[in-house]
Amino acid sequence: MLALIPVLVPVGPLEVLGNVANLHWYLLWLCPWLLVYEPRGWTGRAGLFVATLAAATTEIIVGIFLPLALWSLVKRRNYAAPLALVAGIGLQLLATVADPRYAETPRLDSMQPLSVIYGFILQAVGSIWEPDARTMALNIVTFGGFAVVVPSIIVLGLLAYITIYGRAPLKVAALYAAGAAAACWAAATVLNPSPEFDFANFSRDDWLSGFTFFRYAVTPSMFLLALVPMACAVAEDRGIIGRNRARYLAPVLMAVFLSTSYFEATPARQTGPEWTTGVRAAAAQCAADPSLTEAVIAVTPATWQVAVPCRVLSGR
Repeated sequence: MLALIPVLVPVGPLEVLGNVANLHWYLLWLCPWLLVYEPRGWTGRAGLFVATLAAATTEIIVGIFLPLALWSLVKRRNYAAPLALVAGIGLQLLATVADPRYAETPRLDSMQPLSVIYGFILQAVGSIWEPDARTMALNIVTFGGFAVVVPSIIVLGLLAYITIYGRAPLKVAALYAAGAAAACWAAATVLNPSPEFDFANFSRDDWLSGFTFFRYAVTPSMFLLALVPMACAVAEDRGIIGRNRARYLAPVLMAVFLSTSYFEATPARQTGPEWTTGVRAAAAQCAADPSLTEAVIAVTPATWQVAVPCRVLSGR
């Protein structure tokens, strides 16, 4: 069931699947599993070190898993993944100092706490239930917060069921998954503030014309979906799901549910702009004006662009 999640997470097709630039969201999801894995032999340890280092150097939010790394280091004497995580975060910090990510330090108070909370419920929780942004916006305008009541109750119910009836490892895993989901969303939006995330101050027109689902919701959604197989494990421990056909029914139902949402999603980048077309236009621009040192190529999202040196475009 866990393997289904990164493949069929409903918001995945929007702008993450098939986009190497956003692969880091899947590496963020992979990181805790690397930290709890126990390799055998030096080959396994080396592979684990490389994989964890790749994840940590690709996505700085992996810092939320430092407590898990410490646990793995102290309790399991598993050194490969924790050391790679620390090394990767260290390299991230060095890169940030050498070449700051922002022209100016983002104001951490520029996002209202309510907007962060609303965003988490709408994006991470709501997108699992309704992956079409236009439908979600219409539901919010029509029904208000009731539009996300059902998925919120399901998530809270799963979390409560695991923490009340589950074994200690499952309780810790469920709480960590829920915390990781919230931390991933909060870190992504607070460090990258934008009016698009200011849900607490949205007007009716903002909902109808400005609301969309974001790639920031992918990893939080995956951590919340992980509660489903954990709840099934608790049910199996309690004898509710037996070692018979019923045991295999849950993964099938989960796959069907995710598929109905997955194939409704409209990729945000399917309309372009096309990179090859932009490259040709930029090359022509450089050829027409020898004084130019670089040309700008439009990319998605709409406000983004890439400045490419003319010497690269001309092949010199």
